[in-house]
Amino acid sequence: MKILLIKQSSLGDLIHCFPAISDLHRSVKNVQIDWLVEQAFVDVPKWHKGVNQSIPISIREWRRAKRKSLPALKEFIKSMKQREYDLIIDAQALIKSALAAKFINNKAKNQRAKIIGLDRASLRTEKIATLFYHKKISVPLQMHAIERVRRLFAAACNYEYEPIANEALFPTDDLLFPNENIECTDGLSNYIVGIHSTTWESKHLPTIWWKDMAQKLQQQEIKLVLPWYSEADLERAKNIQQGFSDTVIIAPKLNLNQMASLFQSALGSICVDTGFAHISAAMGIPTIALYGSTNKELTAALGEKSTNLQSTFHCAPCMRQRCQYEPEPTTEKNSHPYFPPCYKELNAELVWQELCKNDNITNK
Repeated sequence: MKILLIKQSSLGDLIHCFPAISDLHRSVKNVQIDWLVEQAFVDVPKWHKGVNQSIPISIREWRRAKRKSLPALKEFIKSMKQREYDLIIDAQALIKSALAAKFINNKAKNQRAKIIGLDRASLRTEKIATLFYHKKISVPLQMHAIERVRRLFAAACNYEYEPIANEALFPTDDLLFPNENIECTDGLSNYIVGIHSTTWESKHLPTIWWKDMAQKLQQQEIKLVLPWYSEADLERAKNIQQGFSDTVIIAPKLNLNQMASLFQSALGSICVDTGFAHISAAMGIPTIALYGSTNKELTAALGEKSTNLQSTFHCAPCMRQRCQYEPEPTTEKNSHPYFPPCYKELNAELVWQELCKNDNITNK
């Protein structure tokens, strides 16, 4: 059986598909799965040994320059039509992914694949995508993303799926993460990766939080390595580094394979709610993921050595991209030492104690 998986983005969502791919290969013989993914993430499917081919699509680029991109779009559709699949599984569940499935599958009737996706009740947004599916699967909305994808795969490919207690979500035999040399950590054995950047403003930990963490690590002779991706990220990293030039290391700009390699040699990671937390957790290194404005029940970074800490602040999780909390009238919002305030209870001491529950840290 030949399957095309459509899951274009984002980074954490791609990692969420890995357990389902492992399930598929354990449950179905002679299966081949190709993965259609945004160009920026084309290396990620290659980290799972069960993926036959990672196929890049450039929807984001085509949207930016619609007229100029038309020839490339036509060529892409033409090349995809030449591929033969039995099933197309749309795990993205958006209009853009459903349309991609439709155009790819626009062939003679006897050559068409069956397009499978979630039903309307199982989608939070863009329910119109279901119009393009031949088979629609029901999965609970209030279920972790990994579980939702596993159930989707099982129903699409007609095998029984039952979660097994204490099973490895990310079996090491199924995965092949890169391990390149990273210059900033060359010869460095004791370091924690600090993932401080993310798309939502409300998910950013206050700079003072990172400084508290740097001080805690300094006492233990552990370095804090800060990757960055935008100029705003770099500026934040520099602010965190002030006063800790011997403890805090700002990494060069890294690609996805290099980021995976950075995690490989780390004692552990401390992450805001973002895709890199899921990579770290899947790799099996001690991972502390912090949730303030978002809900860990839906997107926790799951792994053998991962810990997800949820703020219990009165308005958390608010699921808002910008914090709506109004501090006391006498306090300037921008100068509030802990803003967003929901992260204050998830302090550096708490995170350090959680890290110390792992042998990587205590036996360093």
